[in-house]
Amino acid sequence: MRTAALPVAAALALTACGHPTELEDQPMTTPMNDPALMTAADAIVPVLERRFADFYAGLRVRNEVPELVVYRKPDPELDAEITELGQGARIVFQDAKYTLVELKASVSCAMGVPTVVIAGPAVEGSGVRVTTTGDPATVVADLETRCPGMDFHVEQGEAPVPAGRR
Repeated sequence: MRTAALPVAAALALTACGHPTELEDQPMTTPMNDPALMTAADAIVPVLERRFADFYAGLRVRNEVPELVVYRKPDPELDAEITELGQGARIVFQDAKYTLVELKASVSCAMGVPTVVIAGPAVEGSGVRVTTTGDPATVVADLETRCPGMDFHVEQGEAPVPAGRR
């Protein structure tokens, strides 16, 4: 029995060996940051946040396309200035329902609900995303009373665990 097991074990060991050179030809699974996009984003975000705060909602960097998506309430002046500032990058403008200023105010309001553990603005300006340890329907009703005039996307979840405390 032992003499048969040795050749089988040797065959398994030889066939289980990897060939690292085969991996070199595989496409990368994580897109690389496009330098032109990052340069354009660095140039336009401060202008959007300061000069166009009444219109700006968020920015998405899409390295896989590559393009920048600027979410904003429509404003021809914003579109023209940002297009000029972001030369060298493809910039797409999408309409947003709320501005980042409005979203941030509602995030602060949402964090006043005792069972809300995470709240943050949706990058596309559609509302505030909320995670609660409570019943989502109850939290939505509470948020509509406390923070009127905002759309909340509520899901049930757990509080985040701070790093190093597991």
